[in-house]
Amino acid sequence: MAGVYDPRTNIAFIALSDILTIILTAVVAERRWMYIPAIAWAGVALADFHFDSPVTRPILFGTATFFFMLIPGLFLTLEERKMRR
Repeated sequence: MAGVYDPRTNIAFIALSDILTIILTAVVAERRWMYIPAIAWAGVALADFHFDSPVTRPILFGTATFFFMLIPGLFLTLEERKMRR
């Protein structure tokens, strides 16, 4: 695929790398609830191929990033702060 530009495959590849990152974090941190955002990222990777508009793909990816990366990160931060006390 060298030299072929397809934004759908690029976003799907980034979503797959996010899946691996979240699953690795879930295994290391022993947080089974983190598999839910990983499964949601798989849905984003699949849904990305159904959107042909260059506007909807970034909106989908941005919304998914907010909900599936930021919110679990905040929960992990809060759990860590509770454990320090």
